Amino acid sequence: MIITALSNNKDNGGRTALVEYSNAGEYLQTHWMPSDQDLNGAVKTGKYSDGFGYDIRALPRRNAMFTSSFTGWSNYMMDFGKMLGDQEAMKRFGNTMVRWDLHARKPKEVFDVPVRRWKCAALGNHAITDDQGLWVNTFMDGKTRYFDMSDPFNPKQTYEKQIGAQVNMASSSWDGKRVYYTSSLLANWDKKGADNEQYFKAYNWDGKELTEQFSIDFTKEKLGRAHQMRFGAYSLYANASPVTPKTKLSQLAQ
Repeated sequence: MIITALSNNKDNGGRTALVEYSNAGEYLQTHWMPSDQDLNGAVKTGKYSDGFGYDIRALPRRNAMFTSSFTGWSNYMMDFGKMLGDQEAMKRFGNTMVRWDLHARKPKEVFDVPVRRWKCAALGNHAITDDQGLWVNTFMDGKTRYFDMSDPFNPKQTYEKQIGAQVNMASSSWDGKRVYYTSSLLANWDKKGADNEQYFKAYNWDGKELTEQFSIDFTKEKLGRAHQMRFGAYSLYANASPVTPKTKLSQLAQ
């Protein structure tokens, strides 16, 4: 079990590490993100090696693991508007991804990619939402956009839709027929007033149009802030029970 981190508790900056545990929950070792001060054996192919962390994905058949970068505690605990006006704070954002040797847990390459979140393709070898398309959300304008990735080196936007006053995450089902949206970026960074919408929304996708199926108003239901919904593959779990319409609201909120 490998756990990512966003910061450290010495200077509250973005420099961080991966921490590995056994299935029994025992600490095994720490794997520091490569940085300009210590590349930890990695090769820097771009301009930066910031040492920041965020998401992690593994592609075992290629012995590959990828991590992305974000920012540290000093930024994500700051009011969003104040942070945008702070020139020093705006310098404290990661702009890299790291390719790791999965089995050896060693960083191999650091490259510049302005991306935070992604998925490795279920069947292909590309880091996208599924093998044909990519959903991209933009928080400030509340829109989602679909990019045709059938040619992964020449993506084309083919669709866009207003989801809300703000939108954070898009989660696509494995068959690509359903897309789920959540609203919250961070408590300190969400919009204020009427634009501070907190929701979970479910849509059907037929390849041409998103059709809303239901939504949950997290503010009305006193559920807090909806940040992200994750999916696993049912076939990977021998004792898994399928999700039914009777799934409790509390389960959706987790």
